[in-house]
Amino acid sequence: MSWNQIEGKWHEFVGEAKLKWSKLTDSDLAECEGNRDKLIGKLEQLYGMSRDEAGEEIARIEQRLSESQQGAERMYGGRS
Repeated sequence: MSWNQIEGKWHEFVGEAKLKWSKLTDSDLAECEGNRDKLIGKLEQLYGMSRDEAGEEIARIEQRLSESQQGAERMYGGRS
């Protein structure tokens, strides 16, 4: 799943992000508004992550969402 797809499914991504990073507030996530670079900056600030580490963590969530979407498409014949 590309970041453009994540931007379109921001609410799903936010749910995953809130589970993973409890220090992220609704306000933080609203400020990011689907912008990957802003989210990376927030993770650097709140968790002391490196830029690369934050990007890798985000990529893991992207992958889970992609796998979930693909599974739903297989289950429902492309109607998710």
